[in-house]
Amino acid sequence: MKNLLALTLLVVLSLSLSVFAQKKDDKTVYKAKVTTTVSAKTDKVQEVKEGKAFNKLCPVSGEELEDNDNRLLSYNGKTYGLCCDKCVAKFKKDPAKYAARLSEDGTKYKK
Repeated sequence: MKNLLALTLLVVLSLSLSVFAQKKDDKTVYKAKVTTTVSAKTDKVQEVKEGKAFNKLCPVSGEELEDNDNRLLSYNGKTYGLCCDKCVAKFKKDPAKYAARLSEDGTKYKK
């Protein structure tokens, strides 16, 4: 009877420790997901690690953006999605030029 009670206590203790360890891991994962935001309007281009682009078209190429494969940059208070690394490099060199190519809502491209 004592062995059964000791075994039950051991199982409960190990389960509670594993739940505690899992909660600790969840907190670590949550802390790792830091979003870069730019609240003020600035003429500097900054990379954004997470978030959503306001535009539906790449401001450099005019191609439609895929939802899952965008490169994000922040410029002048907006987060822009770009279609590829070449477009990112071009946008960084002259962001005003390429930002002006998009309509206000980012759904139309103008040359």
